[in-house]
This record gives sequence, structure tokens and C-alpha cells, in this order.
Amino acid sequence: MTRYRPVAALLLAGSLLSPSGANAQPKPPASAALEGRAVTVSAGSASALVSSDLGEQFFDRCDTPTATQTLDWLEGNAGSASPDFGIGVYISGDFRGCPTQPNLTAQWVSDVTADGWAVLPIDVGPQVSCGNFNTEIPSNPALAYELGAQEAANAVLAAAKLGIGSGVPIVSDLEGWTSGPIDTCTMEAEFYLQGWTDDLHAAGDLAGVYGSSFGTHLHEIWRGPSTTSVAGPGNIGPPPPDTPSQVHPDFVWAAEWPGSATVWNLMYMPNSDWGSFDRRSRQFNANVSHTYGGVTMTVDDDCANGPFARNNPADLETGEGGIGNTDAISETDDPSEDPYC
Repeated sequence: MTRYRPVAALLLAGSLLSPSGANAQPKPPASAALEGRAVTVSAGSASALVSSDLGEQFFDRCDTPTATQTLDWLEGNAGSASPDFGIGVYISGDFRGCPTQPNLTAQWVSDVTADGWAVLPIDVGPQVSCGNFNTEIPSNPALAYELGAQEAANAVLAAAKLGIGSGVPIVSDLEGWTSGPIDTCTMEAEFYLQGWTDDLHAAGDLAGVYGSSFGTHLHEIWRGPSTTSVAGPGNIGPPPPDTPSQVHPDFVWAAEWPGSATVWNLMYMPNSDWGSFDRRSRQFNANVSHTYGGVTMTVDDDCANGPFARNNPADLETGEGGIGNTDAISETDDPSEDPYC
């Protein structure tokens, strides 16, 4: 799993971009991003997954572990159990660091969610033009919007093939940018995420963004575009100064490490950003090795205060081997009420 070292986490976040991405060409904008959604959910898969808030630790890693490994971690077979109740999985995007994902199948999703895991689907698509990845989001707002919508449509299709139906959260992984025309690239990201968000909403899903709290300029993304918005559902143009717009993604997953298992008091993203809606998660450690249930894996450590895809919580038992804390974040909107995972 390719990751930047801790000092760079504040600049570029954890990189899961494919090494081949540097020479790849961006996908052309789609004029009809919703086209081609008719995908049958795989038989025997967890098609009944719902969006439900997770107030626990979770982990992500470049390549998806086996279902046996995740079960051993959850139940503590042959050792102590993991504190994690969720898994971030890279389901789509041309620039994933581990594009083949041999373990990631509809059966895997069905198995791990039946065991009690919550799943957070992630897409690693085009990146901003000054991010040194050469997988460029156009600077033209309308084209950036179209590309974001197309990438969302592709992610919805990928989720459906894994048995993940509508009504769940999907995250767009945007790596950071600290050189070049910063404002221009931030605008590229904002309009791209508008398209991403609108298209996922049209599919009945929740839209998220992952990135460095600093390098991905998440506070600016929370506020929304500072120029006139392109036409689109929910797009209302520029927000008033220092006021959040209505076009940012529904939730955020911010990388800032090393740190504590809390979503609050980040250096570059105020607690008010996505805070009052219980829609903040944080990656607080990267490339760390843990052994649970006799299984050792290198993962990134995360703290959740937001939506995941999971079996209906009413159908599962809580506690050890269950789905963790489903209610603790329902009324939390500041550090004093929910300080740590």
C-alpha cells in the first residue's frame, strides 16, 4: 500500500493512486452520466445494505483482505479482537493503487456484512490538474462537473456489481495539491464534487469526499465554489462569505496523521465543517501493523462519525462480534459530546 509518510499527510493525504496513473489519460466527460445504470445486483450478495451511522473505529487498506481475515479480526479468534467495526474498500476508479482486488467480490461483501462489518465504498478517480498526478480534472467548471458526474455513475455501477444497492454512501478520494495555481485547482475539485454529489443523489446514494485536511483544502470544499455554479440539481451558485454552500458532499473523511482516534480539533478543518450533521470521519494513522485474532495486517487507522453501508442494524446484535455503536453519534455535534471513537 503506497502511502506518504506522516509529515506529508497534512499535504497530500495517503496516496492510493495507481503508479500507472501518471501516464493515463483522463476519461472524457459524459453528457449523460446517469446512462447505463441498469445493472442487476449479484445473486447471493448483500443487496439489502442500508446507510447507517458508525460511531466506532474502522480501517482501510489498499488491497481488500479475505473474509476469513476480517472475521478473525472481528471475533478475536486465536487472540484479541480488533477495535474496528468498519472497512474502507476501494471499489472503483482508474487510479486505485490496487486495481485488481481479487478478494473484493459480491460474495465478500455478503460475507463480511453478515459477520457484522460495516463497509465504506471508495472511488479513486481523476485528480486536480496541479496535483502532479496527470489525471486531470478540467479547469472548465462545466467539464469538471460532467467528469464528476460520470465518475459517480461508474462508482454506482461498480457498487451494484458488488451487490451494494442504492441508498448507501460512496467516497471520492481526492489527493492533495500544494503547488501550482492552488485556487484554480480547488475550484476544479469543487465543481467535480458538485457533479459527483448530484449524480450520487440522483441514484439515491450519499456522497463523500476523502482527502488531506490541508492538502485537499477540505474547508474550502465545505464552503463550495466561489464562482457562479453550473446548472444542476441543488446547485445554487456561490455561498455568502464564510457560509457553507449546499453543494458540498454529504460527509467528509479527512486524513490528518499521526493523531488520536477523534474526528475533532483537526489543524486545518474547523469542527463546524460537516460537524453539526455528524458527518465527519478521520484517518488518524497510516501504514500501521496490527495483529488481532492471530492475523497481522498493515492498515490505516480511522475514526468514524458518519455513514457506512451495512446490514440493517435492527437485524444484528450489538457488542462483541456485532456492529458497534449505532446511536452514539445521532445527537453529537461538538467535541464535548463525542470526543473519541
